[in-house]
Amino acid sequence: MTPQNQLTATAKQFPCGACGAKLEYAPSASTLKCPLETVAMA
Repeated sequence: MTPQNQLTATAKQFPCGACGAKLEYAPSASTLKCPLETVAMA
């Protein structure tokens, strides 16, 4: 397993409290964000 794959395999995932989708991390943000939140607002 390469270091990149190992990092991905051990990364923590957190569900959205509202819908259960996997929260995403954006380096420019200070919090995790639900990917479906932006879809629902559009």
